[in-house]
Amino acid sequence: MLKSLAILLQSGYQPTPDGLIKMIESIERAADISLDMCDNILPWIKWRLMNEAYQPSPLPLRELFNETIQQFTGVSETRNITIQNKIEASVVINADKQLLQLINKVLLDHALFTSHEQSAINITTELLQQEIVVSITVSHSSTPAETIDNLFHFQADQPYSSDKEKSMGIALMIGKTAAEKMHGRIWANRKEQGIIFCYTLPC
Repeated sequence: MLKSLAILLQSGYQPTPDGLIKMIESIERAADISLDMCDNILPWIKWRLMNEAYQPSPLPLRELFNETIQQFTGVSETRNITIQNKIEASVVINADKQLLQLINKVLLDHALFTSHEQSAINITTELLQQEIVVSITVSHSSTPAETIDNLFHFQADQPYSSDKEKSMGIALMIGKTAAEKMHGRIWANRKEQGIIFCYTLPC
C-alpha cells in the first residue's frame, strides 16, 4: 500500500483532500503490523543514523516501566492479563533512555503477545556485583521451548506463523543489539508453564 502510494505521488498524481484521507485510512487499516514493527524499529534507526555516542545517565527504572505498561493497558485489560511492576522506586539504572525504553517495550510486547489470557506478568530487578538484572516473568506462555534459544536471532528465511510473529522477531533482534550497545546482555528461559525474559546493564 505504501509503495503504491509512493509510485502514484512520484508520477504526479495529486489526490483531492477527501481522496488523500481515504488513502491514509486504508493504509492505517492495512498496516497495523507494519506500524507496530516500525514503532519498535524507528528509535533504533534514528539512534544509528545520528551516530550518537553512547552516553548513559541515571534513570528511574520503575517510573520508565510504568510508562511502558501504560502503553499496553488496552491489550492487557482486553485479555485480562495482570502486569505487576515490582521494581523498587529507589532502583536507578545507568543507560540511554531511548534504547532502554526500546528494550522494555519490545520485551513487554512479546510477553503480552505470547501470554495466555488471565496470565500474570511480573517485572523485577536483582542487583549483582557489577550489574542489574531486569526480569519480566510470564506465568503462562505459548512460546515453544525449542524456539527460546533463537528468540533474539532473527532469520529472514525462518518460518513464522504470522506477520506479527515475524515483526516481533525483528524487534527482539534489535532489542538484543540495543542491550549490547549499552554493554549489557539479554536472554530468555523457560520457567514451568511460562517464560522469563532478562537483560542486564552495568551498575
